Amino acid sequence: MRLNAMSVFSLFSIFLAVSHAEQWNSNYGHSISHAQAICHQLHKQIPSRVAFDNTTNNGKLAAAYQEATQRYNNAANADDVPACVLFPSCASDVSAAFKLLHDAPDVPFALKSGGHDWNRGTSSTNGGVLIYFRPYLNYTTPSHDGLSAEIGPGARWQEVIPPLEAINRTVVGGRYGDVGVGGYISRGGISYLSSQYGLASDSAIGFEIVLANGDIVIANKTSHPDLFWGMRGGSALFGAITKVILQTHPLGMIYAGTRTYYSNQTESVLGAAWDFLAGFKDPKAAITLTFIQAGYIFGLNGTSSWRIDFFYDGTDPGQVFDSFHSIPSVPTDAGVTDPVGITQYSKILNTIDVPNFSNRSAGFVSSYPNLPKKQMVPFLQEHLERTLNMTSILNNERELAFFEMAFQTIPVAFHQASYERGPAANTLDPAAGDAWWLDYTLAWANPKDDVRYTQALKGVVDNGPLMMQARYPDLKPTNYQGAVSNETQQLVGYGPLLATDAGVGQNVFLSYGDERYERLKAIQQRYDPRGLFYTQTIPLDNLAE
Repeated sequence: MRLNAMSVFSLFSIFLAVSHAEQWNSNYGHSISHAQAICHQLHKQIPSRVAFDNTTNNGKLAAAYQEATQRYNNAANADDVPACVLFPSCASDVSAAFKLLHDAPDVPFALKSGGHDWNRGTSSTNGGVLIYFRPYLNYTTPSHDGLSAEIGPGARWQEVIPPLEAINRTVVGGRYGDVGVGGYISRGGISYLSSQYGLASDSAIGFEIVLANGDIVIANKTSHPDLFWGMRGGSALFGAITKVILQTHPLGMIYAGTRTYYSNQTESVLGAAWDFLAGFKDPKAAITLTFIQAGYIFGLNGTSSWRIDFFYDGTDPGQVFDSFHSIPSVPTDAGVTDPVGITQYSKILNTIDVPNFSNRSAGFVSSYPNLPKKQMVPFLQEHLERTLNMTSILNNERELAFFEMAFQTIPVAFHQASYERGPAANTLDPAAGDAWWLDYTLAWANPKDDVRYTQALKGVVDNGPLMMQARYPDLKPTNYQGAVSNETQQLVGYGPLLATDAGVGQNVFLSYGDERYERLKAIQQRYDPRGLFYTQTIPLDNLAE
């Protein structure tokens, strides 16, 4: 069975997923002087765009250097000290770096867009070259007709949305404002608008990409179509995105906001979410449920609650959220209005996410079919309880900062919208029925816990799908349509994994199915035969086997 085969890879990769960065730094310790030499050559070519520390160029890049090396969602990345940082202003600057790195196989490098990735070393490097797409490649330029927008990879969604909002347009982008564009788009990206328009990468209509050898190409449906296919969901394994053109969509005022619910309402909350998913009729509606457990470090010692984010593209959601309205939410402070109401998209982007700059962390994802309610809701409850048993043990050690588990409903409408905008490496299949995508985040303070805490989280994440498949091998998800396409026939409900939130070692590309996996390998061999992006970086996943 495919999932069992994947689990063998997963068990083997548990340790690799968290120690790869340290192994890399050790393996390449002898090459620091070579990295410095590469940095000096790069500085000679582009002196105003390269910083060795915050005093380079009389400190003109001090603020940018501080942000590049310290602003991360996982504070462990800030432990890495690059030999230099390149702040490109165009594709040619990235090309200059790649030409030098291509001839220096012992020098590591990393690409950083927003720094929101949980994984250690995918957007940081110790002793290598860090390419940070901010501040110069942070821009959003709508087309003259407003039907598309050219966006720099260094932009964050809270910067992208306002200029489009001014012309009543938007793009399928991140639900959290601090997330960077580059990594999010190349890995897929889930959005409040996904049930209308699919994954964020499905709305990409063109890329400017710097290849491993330094060549600059345009990838779209007619130019390098195989690269265009692979970049949508294939992460940064084939080149660096220096520009993306996204289709825009109409958007005015919305109905949105967040309510908090008590932790003892789990059965009611999950039951309402099941009803919302199985009976999904309005693609303008979206929800995200998040169970939050605050740890000992915050002085709350295991205090937990549910957070539900509501979104509706329009001002009148009708009865679409009625199943939740009957559940008592935690009262707001006296005089505070209902946190859910008519607002602007840009405002919810700026209020929902709180970057995790001070804690070390790990994140993983899983995918489940939405089985009948009698089986699905109790299973999700049990899986949450098993996960909380693990976090409670860690919290008793007085090291836990917080734990979050997001339950994301993925209706057939979402799959259909993706399918209609494909094909791409991660195109979804509507025939597979409704699904849940679960997103797990664990945060702590002490570096000594990095390996053990990450292993503990990955263990419960990996075990969940195996338990469901063993317990309900013959049950099909709601709205299952029977004939699933050949290339995704192994993945009913259990894939593909969302690369945007996946952890290193999760075998994301295997979860896309055999045909797509082999096609991704062929694309990698064509555009990066020397292996720059999987031997000199720490990739999300590796196609080299």
